[in-house]
Amino acid sequence: AAESRSPAYAGSLAPTRVELLQVGPWEVVAFDVVVPGGTSAHLRAERVQAGTWIDLHLSCTSARAPAALREELMTALRSVEVVEK
Repeated sequence: AAESRSPAYAGSLAPTRVELLQVGPWEVVAFDVVVPGGTSAHLRAERVQAGTWIDLHLSCTSARAPAALREELMTALRSVEVVEK
């Protein structure tokens, strides 16, 4: 909610296709921003492990289909490994 009120995402940069997802241990907010020439797809992913809050922001901008961009980001997120020392 706070991110959607940010001036960075106001007017024509308002997020579209907003989804709340659970991807393994990650709580994810996925959204797109229409930009000149294409789409900027974003994932904000959070989780807590070993008492540590982990926050990732993955994004990709392209003229390719928004669904393809989102799937690419989801694949990247699924590949993230968190190793405790």
